[in-house]
Amino acid sequence: GTSVETGAGNIEVNKCNGDLRANSGGGNLTLGDVYGTVLAETGGGSVRLASAQGAVRVITGGGTVELYKVGQSAQVETGAGAITVQFIAGRDKFKDSMLHTAAGNVIVYLPSNLGVSVHASTELAYGKGIISAFPGLAITSEGGNYGPKSMYGEGQLNGGGPMLRIRTTIGQIDIRRLQ
Repeated sequence: GTSVETGAGNIEVNKCNGDLRANSGGGNLTLGDVYGTVLAETGGGSVRLASAQGAVRVITGGGTVELYKVGQSAQVETGAGAITVQFIAGRDKFKDSMLHTAAGNVIVYLPSNLGVSVHASTELAYGKGIISAFPGLAITSEGGNYGPKSMYGEGQLNGGGPMLRIRTTIGQIDIRRLQ
C-alpha cells in the first residue's frame, strides 16, 4: 500500500496499485484510480476519488466528497459539504455503507439490480427532501407544509441486502439509478 501525508497541503494521487492512505491537515485530496482500499482524511478540504475496488473511508471536517466507481463500500463523514457516491458494486461485492453530512445534499447512484436495505434521514429538509428512483422506499415526513421538515426513507431495494445508511442534518437526499 501507499501512504501520503501533509500538514496542510493538497494531495493528488493519479493511480495506486494497492491500498491508499491519504491524510492532510486541511488540504484537498484528489485521488485517481485505486486498486485496493482507500482511507482519506482531511481537516477541512474536499475529497474526490475516480475509482476504488476496495472499501472506501473518507473523513473531512468540512469539504464536499465525490466518490465515483466505488466497487465495494463507502463510509463517509463530513462536517459540512455535499456528498456524491456512485456505487458500481454487484450483489456479491457491496457491503454495509454509511454516508453522513451535517449540512449538504447527498446524491447516491446505485446499479439497477443491486439489492440493498436503505435507511435515509434528513432533519431539516427543503423541497422534496428524499427522492428515490427505486420502488420500495417508504418515505415519511414530520412537520408542516411551510418551512423545513424531518423526513425518513426506509425500505428494501431489489429484495434488500447490506445496509446503506444516508443522513444529512440540513439537506436533501437523492437516490438515483446508475446509467
